[in-house]
Amino acid sequence: MSSVISTKCWLCPETYEKKKDLKSHAISEHSVCRVGCPWCVDSERTFGRISELTKHSKRKHNDLTLDLLEGDFFTEPNGFWLAKRPEDYIKIIKPSEWTSTIAIRTRAALLGWWKPTRRRGQKSVKKIWEEGRKKAWVISLPVSSPPAPGNESIVHLGL
Repeated sequence: MSSVISTKCWLCPETYEKKKDLKSHAISEHSVCRVGCPWCVDSERTFGRISELTKHSKRKHNDLTLDLLEGDFFTEPNGFWLAKRPEDYIKIIKPSEWTSTIAIRTRAALLGWWKPTRRRGQKSVKKIWEEGRKKAWVISLPVSSPPAPGNESIVHLGL
């Protein structure tokens, strides 16, 4: 006797037998994997998937991203750190571990890009980013917990 386990979309009444179908639905219908370009703060460019951000970065920011294109920066798990809706993103894609080298590099890079610039909209983007991460970690706490709220700007690159 086989049993079918259905997975309900948390954003609408749809149900799916396979998690990959739910993921596809959540991405196409609800834009849950939308990520922001960390270099386009003035215009706040967003993309439906991390692969689209990768293409954009190669075209528009190649001088800034050359070293990142070789590593894990532009992967779905690491896209969590760039997600516009991290509390939804984490429900379908497991993020890179808080203490992983790539997650630490990404958070350090984001904080590094925000600090020296005084662009319009920068504060609101940073606030949304920080709040989203806090919400997402409440939903699914990783093996290694993030620092206490308010201490996220302290990034230990030696970890």
